[in-house]
Amino acid sequence: MPPDSIAVWTASGLVASTRTLRTDMPLSCAVAREVIELLADGSLAERSGALGDAAAARLRAAGHPAVLEVRQRGLWLGIELREDAPTARQASERLMERGVLAKDTHDTTLRLAPPLTVTAEELDWVLERLDDVLAGLL
Repeated sequence: MPPDSIAVWTASGLVASTRTLRTDMPLSCAVAREVIELLADGSLAERSGALGDAAAARLRAAGHPAVLEVRQRGLWLGIELREDAPTARQASERLMERGVLAKDTHDTTLRLAPPLTVTAEELDWVLERLDDVLAGLL
């Protein structure tokens, strides 16, 4: 493989390769170095975990009748809706009307995956809209 290629290997062999590593573009390299430094110390993951914990606790404490369960890993949130509630698709469409993008999964699960760089204020804005939607489901 040429030296400017990136390859992903597993025990079973080559999974993917790309020739998109451009060493002749200093801005791209500078951005890549900053991202690596940002991720290396673990503070971004720690911060996202704390924000996710707070968001999940807030959703659980709200006790929305339409919510069966709130699952969370870092900033990823899974909100399981009761089967007698409107579908997760309907909930995600209501959120979209309020400016929040969420993914519906398996009819009853609403997924939220904010970026790791989300601020507490931005997450609060999302949770306010999510609270409104969840409160109006049943």
